Amino acid sequence: MKLIEDENSTPERGRCQPHWGWMVVLASFVGIFLSLGINYSSGLYYVQWKEHFGASSALTSWIGSLQIGVLCFPGPLGSYLSERFGYRKMVIISGLISSAGLVASAYVNNIYAMMVTYGAVTGFGFCILFASMATATMHFFPPQSAGLAVGIAVSGGGCGSFLMPILMEYLIMRYGWEGSLLILGGLVLNVCACGALLRTPPTKRKNDKKKKTNFKLLKNWNLSLFLLHQILFTTAVSVVYIHITAMIESLTGVSRTKSSLSLTVIGITNFSGRIIHGAIGGLKTVNVMSQYLTSYAVCGCALFIFPHVPYYPALLFICGVFGFLTAPYAALTQLIIVEYVGVENLNFIYGLFLFCCGVGLMVGAPVAGVLYDVTQDYSTSMYFGGACLIVCVLMMLKPWVQATCAPIERLDEVELGEQNTPEVEKQLVNEQNGFIT
Repeated sequence: MKLIEDENSTPERGRCQPHWGWMVVLASFVGIFLSLGINYSSGLYYVQWKEHFGASSALTSWIGSLQIGVLCFPGPLGSYLSERFGYRKMVIISGLISSAGLVASAYVNNIYAMMVTYGAVTGFGFCILFASMATATMHFFPPQSAGLAVGIAVSGGGCGSFLMPILMEYLIMRYGWEGSLLILGGLVLNVCACGALLRTPPTKRKNDKKKKTNFKLLKNWNLSLFLLHQILFTTAVSVVYIHITAMIESLTGVSRTKSSLSLTVIGITNFSGRIIHGAIGGLKTVNVMSQYLTSYAVCGCALFIFPHVPYYPALLFICGVFGFLTAPYAALTQLIIVEYVGVENLNFIYGLFLFCCGVGLMVGAPVAGVLYDVTQDYSTSMYFGGACLIVCVLMMLKPWVQATCAPIERLDEVELGEQNTPEVEKQLVNEQNGFIT
């Protein structure tokens, strides 16, 4: 049984066996834990690959960057495949692709082949996996419990960011980088078992007019702003991640080992933040967009304070605040998309969201390098990150005010193509007030 019976079908939310939804959450947690955990930890191979292949620093750094880009850039394709062929099939296929890429990487003999196997092949497998797992959970829960479920599922990325480096470091020390890749390739095959847990909710038919909805969404300015602000957000966050340890060293004079603890603190607080923000976002009395924008505003202010704090414990505390308040990026995005465009359009818009994130992540490293080369001061990265987060909030103020003061009707609730009916007249009014045109 397929999640999408054919190209004219779409999943109905909350209509499947409710208790099985938590098995989907578990499967999503494990899949995201493995994919993002390995992706976040690619830097552990940097020195080994640089020495083994005798390549330059810039060329070697492209391996990890390519995997990050391929994980995000084909997001629309990954979302289309999961919608067209079903989550179960695509997650199982993604596990096979990712595993094959990791195993093949253990046997390559030049850095360009490594870019293909580890960067492109493994990255594409992770792309399909993440695009599927990050949206599947929404189809198994009603609105009141979807927030907590999604928060737990995507917290796998935060958990993987501080546990997988420990495991991978051990594997590299014990078996070498080649052996570690073979073991990771076998470990990722567990994704196939996770995919098998994705039971199928009932489906309903979409008419031809409804199929045009996705393309009409792209004409809306407010939705475009939401996607554009993701580019700015991911650029800012990646710049901060790159320079935050060096910044702590320059401010306090602590060792590299102590300064790197900041990344662990960010990982732990981000992990817990995804669950907490998801649970709060699922409450009926909470405005999800208000929660989302408030977190970014406070986080932006914290980054402006960061360069003026010379005390190591205080800096770790700010790192924790940063990790916790950037968690809505993963925990609330699906809820916001569903709130404005409906679960039927979630896959399409989430694919575009991943593409925009890929742009920001790819731009972040060069921007970080330019900022330091020009100023010779790591604090510039903190100011840049804080300013970008504040701008992100300002960009979304108009849509937030419109949605708060004049609640909108989703486009998926209005049949396209009807003329001069009360529903269409109401839609025309709403086109001026919210995300949907």
